[in-house]
Parts: sequence; structure tokens; C-alpha cells
Amino acid sequence: MKIRTYIQKRLIFFISLLLIGGAIYQVLIFGVENKNSLLGTSLGVISGILVLSGLVGYFIFIKCPKCHKRFGNILSYMSITSTTGERGIKHCPFCGVNFDEQL
Repeated sequence: MKIRTYIQKRLIFFISLLLIGGAIYQVLIFGVENKNSLLGTSLGVISGILVLSGLVGYFIFIKCPKCHKRFGNILSYMSITSTTGERGIKHCPFCGVNFDEQL
């Protein structure tokens, strides 16, 4: 597996947690009549946990597999692949390892 694939899988996982938590919250807002019921409370807690897990994972747990430095906010500004199909980031900004190398 390439380093780029590894990072993309982690990005997709944490962004999916964020989106699923947001979708559950939308169901809570528009689908549950009594928000103080057990269903409303549990949906609120579950959506909050998923959204927080996605955010924390995105900013803290996505690291370079070689130097173990956090990418954090760097991935928000630079994409792994650009919209034109060209590679966005080619190497780690901290240690310089190429993202197309094998793990």
C-alpha cells in the first residue's frame, strides 16, 4: 500500500464519521417530534460523539507513517489529489518522504 492510499483511507474514515454524525443530527432535528424523549436524547448524544470523533481524528490522528508528525490543518489547505487529476501533495512537509512510496 502506498503512503498516499493510507492517508486517503484515514481521511475518508474521519470525514465519513463527521458526515454520518451530521446526518443523524438532521434526522433528530426534522424527524423526531419529542426531542426530550429517550430517542431524541440518544440521537443527540450519538451524533455529537460522531461529529467530535471525526473532527478530532481529522486534526490529530492523521499522521505521516514515517516521521509520525501530525498533518492537522495542512490537509485542509492542500489536497492529496487535485481536481485536475494531478497529484496535489507529493511529499511530507516535515520529513520529505514521497507519498507514492510503499509503506
